[in-house]
Amino acid sequence: MPGLQAAPMPVVHPIAELSPTRKLENTLYHACGNALFYAGESLNEDDIETLKKAGVKRVYELSEGESVAGFRDTRLYRVLAVNELKLGAVLNRESLTESDELFSPANTKVTPEMLKDLNSRGIKALRFKREPKELRIEQYRSLQEYLNSKRAKWRFQRMLRDAAPDHVFTLPFGRTGDGMSDSTFNAVIDGLTERIPPFVEEKPLFREFAGDIEPGTLRDEPVKQGFLNLRQSCLERIGQMYETARGDEDLDLDTAVAIARDLARAWCCDSALFSLFPLIPTQPSDKTDNTPAPDESGIAAHEHILKIAVWATLLAANRDFSGPQVIETVTAALVHDLGMLKVDKKILEKKDELSKADIANIQRHPVFTLEMLRKADNLPAIVPFLIFQVHEREDGSGYPLRLDGSRIHIMSKVIAVADAYSELTSGRTLVGAGLRPAPTTPHAAMRELIDAGKNKKLDEELVQLFAITAGLFPIGSWVSLSAGDTARVLGNTSDDLMRPVVSVLLDADNNPVERKPLDLSTDPGIEISKAVTVDAFTGEPFAGF
Repeated sequence: MPGLQAAPMPVVHPIAELSPTRKLENTLYHACGNALFYAGESLNEDDIETLKKAGVKRVYELSEGESVAGFRDTRLYRVLAVNELKLGAVLNRESLTESDELFSPANTKVTPEMLKDLNSRGIKALRFKREPKELRIEQYRSLQEYLNSKRAKWRFQRMLRDAAPDHVFTLPFGRTGDGMSDSTFNAVIDGLTERIPPFVEEKPLFREFAGDIEPGTLRDEPVKQGFLNLRQSCLERIGQMYETARGDEDLDLDTAVAIARDLARAWCCDSALFSLFPLIPTQPSDKTDNTPAPDESGIAAHEHILKIAVWATLLAANRDFSGPQVIETVTAALVHDLGMLKVDKKILEKKDELSKADIANIQRHPVFTLEMLRKADNLPAIVPFLIFQVHEREDGSGYPLRLDGSRIHIMSKVIAVADAYSELTSGRTLVGAGLRPAPTTPHAAMRELIDAGKNKKLDEELVQLFAITAGLFPIGSWVSLSAGDTARVLGNTSDDLMRPVVSVLLDADNNPVERKPLDLSTDPGIEISKAVTVDAFTGEPFAGF
């Protein structure tokens, strides 16, 4: 319980006593609990002077092993032991118990009855949330631009220092550290370095493939073609798997596990190109066997499944799932809708509003899926459990068991976010998902998804992580700029999701122009006017990258 944990004992440093150092031993924190300068960074005269100008009076240092969460808790809340409460005193703020339950509203007087209630319930302390003014939130925000710039350059230098001599790291625009020009290098140092994702090795998923993945692979044409081939291969294998299930044959889940591993490996190779998978139009298959080609509705269904698997990989990896956990999550994502094959096709093809009986039939498909997987070979033990919870909702309005968020597995929640976003970007009907029909752009879909998080349909924390990872203007989507140009989104930042890195490909008259990368966060004169759809580059899935 937060109120009873041993509070971390940070060292308090008055600003007047700070001195420059080439390498901080521990991270320094602001009064609001957020980090100012990380362990390993330098602290110079400019840093100290900037803190003084912002009005910072002191900073807090946590030694290695101290709980950051515990420290932040002590900053956000004042804790008062019950035996320190005085009769007749007025508690001018809401009081919370150690388990964060509301105990009393603001301006409540301490009475004998209150003390008796506290003692009878075994409550040892009350917590009172500090006001934003007391935490100096605005002061910290005024420092963020300076801190982001400093941290970006430090991280870039650390990457160079830690990289092996033959390491080739990928920069935001597909250029690499191998033979990079001085102008590109200076551009990166001056403002783009914060857009370089952290070394993918830092994510647990990378360790699963560390032996057979070359980090920072050059983004050349063979690599791009390899991604296209993998996408097509995944679609064909998904199609074969679902056709096997349609024919009531026993399923071999090795196919799903293999696809999941391929997607995880692709994310490790190049997360940006991987994020383009859902945006690439399907090419006609050069089939050489005698199996019938799927019709358009079948292809769309297979693309929907692949999209879910891609978004689930992206979210699970960035949620720091281990390699096996990512593969289990994505395997479940690939097969969770098998039961839809057992739903009457007439219901799925209805153009009119569905009846209650129709909806009830569709909402039985998780049960159908479990029945179909009963005899499946090589099924990871957790997969049936995850499948059964994908369509549950945080507020308890989902199906089939109406579980609330506290009873839904985190892996199922990841698939639910991926499923909802795929629905929103596929023009499909969202039966029982608590969402409206699909918007027309990935940006509009992301806003719709964020609303679902706020409305407790989906896990809000996961939705926010997905928005940061995939981008409020998702990687690969198109935007119209304030100058009239049309650009493609290349990358996103966690500090300002409205100002991503883009590549201008069309001028104001829709004429193609030579690729022009822009970091909107460093150019306040240019803004995104709106998200748009572009058909000019239909045959160039990697245009701008």
